[in-house]
Amino acid sequence: MNSRKRLILTVVALGVAAVVIFIYLSLSPLGSPPLRCAFKAATGFDCPGCGSQRAFQALFRGDIDAAWGYNPFAIVAAPLAVFMIVVEVGKYHWPRLHRAVMSRWVLVSVGVLVVGWWIFRNL
Repeated sequence: MNSRKRLILTVVALGVAAVVIFIYLSLSPLGSPPLRCAFKAATGFDCPGCGSQRAFQALFRGDIDAAWGYNPFAIVAAPLAVFMIVVEVGKYHWPRLHRAVMSRWVLVSVGVLVVGWWIFRNL
């Protein structure tokens, strides 16, 4: 892919992301009730993602303290998830990076972190 096509795709992707964030914030303001977590409703325990919807809403508004209070793991894990998605999409451009990032060791470590956060937040 030449650099002009790559630039156009990047601009389009950023525009789509901006529109999605705008619609998300417009339709679900921070004061409205968030979607209920099915796991929490069924068990009474928080799942690893509980509070992440409110955390991202606060983060999109620039309120980092509130976002951290809702779900600090989501705030820390989001950049990692974005990085892993970019590496997966670009696996043919960066095969060595893809092998390293998507190795069994890394994926198991991410799983252990998620389960560890799940247990820690319910203690």
